[in-house]
Amino acid sequence: MVAEDWLRSTEAIFDHMELNDRQRVSCVVYLLKMDVRIWWEVIKQTRDQNSMTWAEFIQAFSKKYYGAIVLAIKVDKFVTLVQGNLSMTNYAQKFDRLAKFAPKVVPTKTLRVQRFVRGLKMMIVRDVKMTNAEVFIYVEVLD
Repeated sequence: MVAEDWLRSTEAIFDHMELNDRQRVSCVVYLLKMDVRIWWEVIKQTRDQNSMTWAEFIQAFSKKYYGAIVLAIKVDKFVTLVQGNLSMTNYAQKFDRLAKFAPKVVPTKTLRVQRFVRGLKMMIVRDVKMTNAEVFIYVEVLD
């Protein structure tokens, strides 16, 4: 999760700065420290940093720091996530965090909302359905 948080924060900064793909790769290398810096030095030996896109960087980074087993565990946690004793806020936070790892499970906004509602406590599901059976906007369901 540390790698995920770092990557999302970095992307937010790059979005704010309106950097293009190559600028993002060029800038991100200055933010790498310790073991990640060593990993990058190895990557540089096999790839041309100047032609690498941001998507390629993320793919290489993800392969290193989100191994197949870690990703499978995150997807499984997402698929089995239910509200249970969690507050709505905590459930929504866990749902959002884990959904990032399972884009194939919820590839559309509609499926994302349906999956979110399916994990809610039954009495809340009933309230959501009574409010509007066709609500497909995540924020509205959350409200």
